[in-house]
Amino acid sequence: MKKLLSMVALLSGVAVATAMSAGTATGVSATSLTPLGAAALPVALTAATTSDRLVTVVSDFGDLSRPRLRFADVLSGEGKQYLVATPPGMATNGGIVVATLGSTRTAALLPSQLLRFTPFARSTAHAEWLPGVTESLVARHPDAVAEAGRGIDLVDERGVLRTSTDLEHWKKVATPLPQWAKQARCKLRAVASGRGTAKPVLGLSCKAPTRSLVAVGETSLATGANTPRQLLRLQATDHGYVAVTSMPALGRVTIDQFNEALTVTSSVSVAIGNIRATAVHHEGSVVLLGTRGDREVVATIEGNSVRVVKAPKRARAVVLSLSGQTQVLSVIDHVRTEQASLVTVRSWNGQRWSVTGRFGVPVPYGSSM
Repeated sequence: MKKLLSMVALLSGVAVATAMSAGTATGVSATSLTPLGAAALPVALTAATTSDRLVTVVSDFGDLSRPRLRFADVLSGEGKQYLVATPPGMATNGGIVVATLGSTRTAALLPSQLLRFTPFARSTAHAEWLPGVTESLVARHPDAVAEAGRGIDLVDERGVLRTSTDLEHWKKVATPLPQWAKQARCKLRAVASGRGTAKPVLGLSCKAPTRSLVAVGETSLATGANTPRQLLRLQATDHGYVAVTSMPALGRVTIDQFNEALTVTSSVSVAIGNIRATAVHHEGSVVLLGTRGDREVVATIEGNSVRVVKAPKRARAVVLSLSGQTQVLSVIDHVRTEQASLVTVRSWNGQRWSVTGRFGVPVPYGSSM
């Protein structure tokens, strides 16, 4: 383990590029690290999570068409302003998965190329990042890592659930799946941990059409229509869980709200496709950036209420503030001059988008070459 920890620093300058390209439901394609036969959803281009204390956004910056010139960053928004809060000393070309709980963040560097283990880092608000590591490769899904009161849960590339209390010592957790999941040839891809539950909720990736992508064990029931679908997000909320599921063939996204017993309490379907940015609030609200027809739109789902509006230009991330206000982060990357990317924050005021802030994200061009 000490050897692995020392390698984290050694490989911080090594390229961890992944062969992502536009065209899937989340704007990126599967990588060479995906096991053969696995229908794994790659990490979304942007994934924002709002806990009861902080806002966390993971987004790519730089030249998005060239893996060696694209870098993932963590953005933190505790108030009206956003700050860059990426764990230091880590090459981020492969992407980052961040789990939140209250004022705590846990970040996993997604490995690729020469890196064959997963560096971790944990931080409380306004504190230094503390390192960790696992010998497993974390699955490429925005919710492959979850914070729980008992520790950290992660799903690896093979679909195995592991848990740890110190980010260094990990143990496997048995995850028997229900019969309907076995028939659909499902594999574990995401995990969510409720505050008062002993068992984590499992998010699945299935080869065959299925009625659900969420389970907690062998007795879990399937809900919904039997159709090909992809799990975009799976998050614990104050009231249970929320699952965001895309059905690309139908051009629709379904947002299911579950209670702690994993019973569906509400289900809303939205006609929106080509999802490339997601945001989930701890109260259960969801925001999506995608397309409707030939227009790029932002859809906000609160309970059974759905609002769809035209997206600002160059929109890259959608965010829910601590108060639940919908925000969009638009990005201009200065690739040719190798200067910081410019981010403009716009908030929906009920009638239109209004600019509420601007900041720069330094891009470490050349650090992974």
